[in-house]
Amino acid sequence: MPPGWEPPSEYPFGISTGKDKLILFPLKDFLTLAEKDENTKLIVLYVEPGGTYEHDAIEMMCEKGYSKPIVVYVAGEIADKHSISLGHAGAVVECKKSTASAKKIAFDDYFGIEPFKIDKHYKKNQELTDTLSRGIRVQALHHIARAATLIVNTLGIKKDFSSTKPIRLNPWFVNLGELGKVLPSELTPASGTIPEPYASQVKDQMETFLKGMIRQPMRNASHASSNDGATPRIYGYSLMDIMKKRSLMAALVLYWTGELPKNEFEEKLAEMTLIASLTNGPGTISAQGVKLSTSAGNTPNTAMIATLATLGIIHGGNGAQAVKYLLNYFGNLDIEDPYKEYPEVREIAIKAAAEFKNRKLQAKEAGIEYERIPCLGHPVFRGDPVNYDPREQVIYKFIKDSGRTNIFLDFFHHLVQGLKDNGCTTKVLAVNLDAAIACVWLGICWRQIREKQMTITRAVDIPFIAFAVGRAAGGAGEFLDHQDYGTEMDMRVPVSECKGLTRPRKL
Repeated sequence: MPPGWEPPSEYPFGISTGKDKLILFPLKDFLTLAEKDENTKLIVLYVEPGGTYEHDAIEMMCEKGYSKPIVVYVAGEIADKHSISLGHAGAVVECKKSTASAKKIAFDDYFGIEPFKIDKHYKKNQELTDTLSRGIRVQALHHIARAATLIVNTLGIKKDFSSTKPIRLNPWFVNLGELGKVLPSELTPASGTIPEPYASQVKDQMETFLKGMIRQPMRNASHASSNDGATPRIYGYSLMDIMKKRSLMAALVLYWTGELPKNEFEEKLAEMTLIASLTNGPGTISAQGVKLSTSAGNTPNTAMIATLATLGIIHGGNGAQAVKYLLNYFGNLDIEDPYKEYPEVREIAIKAAAEFKNRKLQAKEAGIEYERIPCLGHPVFRGDPVNYDPREQVIYKFIKDSGRTNIFLDFFHHLVQGLKDNGCTTKVLAVNLDAAIACVWLGICWRQIREKQMTITRAVDIPFIAFAVGRAAGGAGEFLDHQDYGTEMDMRVPVSECKGLTRPRKL
């Protein structure tokens, strides 16, 4: 469109007319509606051979008059000389009036001016104004913008917004992803300025963008998997190829994120989170769940379900809360690579510690509960001045030994020290395994989150899923052990150990 012009309202500006009486409508009806629309200042028509809709419309305009200018391009004159069909429209060329040549002549007669010439200097006068108030025909598609500009300037039509910049690309959105890193700078345009009212509309949309994807019926459809009867696939990759060339962990990363691990480092980190999740001993709630189920004589799958049924926000799901917590502090920062040092991490952690202290004091004064920071402290690893979860430490050391960092895990280590320094805690709490799992998977998902290729909901759920898969596999081990060596109903608490907290009453 000409500079300063935009589609003339919030409604679609490209409408198909004619051809099919069942689903479309004649051109003259469209022109009648366009004339009544106060936002429509100029009409552009792309015309093909076939039908007499254009002649009907011209006849109507000649009889009743028409108040809005039209720019017309008529395609398909080659069909006049050759016995060929030009798409759906060309299939219904039934008379001389249906040809492209006849339509060109009809429009030129209506406009009262020869077709637009790109190199001609049009002198503005009353005759040109009167003529262009009806419109003009162009002989090439790429002349439409220049012809529209001529009409707009000649008739003094007000533009949607002023044109103060030279004609050049002004992309509203630029998201080249990984490609942008390898393209030369002259091929990577920066995002331009979005004019109003669109800027505020875009801002409103971006505030909720990717909190949920476009919904559709998914009974027989999946992005994650497919099978054409010959090859099962995970996000397009052949399952057989994955079996031959990649690991189970790589397959899981692909299935959960939609992309294979970027490198062996991320693949190993993901694997470590599953191994660390296998068990923390038979006394854990999840291990007790599978042992109870086995003691009752259940099957392996039921016992593993019992393991999963014991997981929740407190046990196993705290990593999901940690991702939400981390995104509150890092979600709006321009961090490209979470594995590179970020100098402001310590400052962010100290700020978070101060905010928590203030929230805790206010809650205590009001006598109400306050929201804890997820993934700090552990019921087992808590007796020393400085406490560590040994499983988290293995992951943390592996990251550092690789010459990298994880800014999210660094944040948690600075945070526990900050809470000790500001008096919130009397000792340095352990950064527990749930935090490590959350930080590892947030790092893996970070690029997709940043490029808006992954929903926040998915990023929050993946650490919980990783822990659950590891713990369910560990539950299978507990099932096999208890089945081999335990006795039926051995998890039952003897009556002698049970305490009644109400006194007997008579009916």
